[in-house]
Amino acid sequence: MNAVVPFNAADLSAVVRHARSLLDEGDVAAAEILAASVYDQAKTAAAFGKKFGAAEQLIDKARRLQGDALLIESRAKIRLAEEWDFAQANGAALKGRPRRGTKPFTQKDAGVDAKRIHEARAIAAAERSQPGLVARLIDERVAAKLEPTRAFIRRSLKQPKPTSKTEPRFARTLSVGFDPRNTSYEALVSQCAKVRSYLSLIERIVQHSIPADRHAPLADTYSDADLLRFEDGAP
Repeated sequence: MNAVVPFNAADLSAVVRHARSLLDEGDVAAAEILAASVYDQAKTAAAFGKKFGAAEQLIDKARRLQGDALLIESRAKIRLAEEWDFAQANGAALKGRPRRGTKPFTQKDAGVDAKRIHEARAIAAAERSQPGLVARLIDERVAAKLEPTRAFIRRSLKQPKPTSKTEPRFARTLSVGFDPRNTSYEALVSQCAKVRSYLSLIERIVQHSIPADRHAPLADTYSDADLLRFEDGAP
């Protein structure tokens, strides 16, 4: 028997629509607050439903709402980054030491901190590079029946660092939003080689063993040494 989960999808859907309209109207702060509220409620509902055996349809609906809220929140952060950078460029916001005779406002005055600005800029940069990337990441996550979380977005947008002897080279990500219409023949050949390499790597991991928690990040199951062996072609 399916568990009864205290979750009203219609109410949360209405809040999502309201948050989206607020963002369209330029009320970024209010939109982000509402979206964060829906994100938390939908996340809790999905976790509760999964734990107590709720209908899969309800869990899917909760994750979809969580994803919708996450997208609005991400777009609000992009607006924040754009507005903050614009203010700095025009001397309204503090950038370094203030000039004599000026009174630019600070991050504290604006109610933000350096970490939030950094995250917002990372999302904005990713969207400039690949428009619609965050929405695609969320849609793919929900379609795979996985939870669309803030941490997932941060991991997906994080640029891999240069490799070294002590750092695993495993920090690569598959291309998202690849469009062959805007790509040269030579780039297609290169892309084919990358895709074959990625698929070989994925097959080696899948064929190695089935982890106890199939939904946990690979780093929770395999050591850095294991991941390096997979990349080097070891079975």
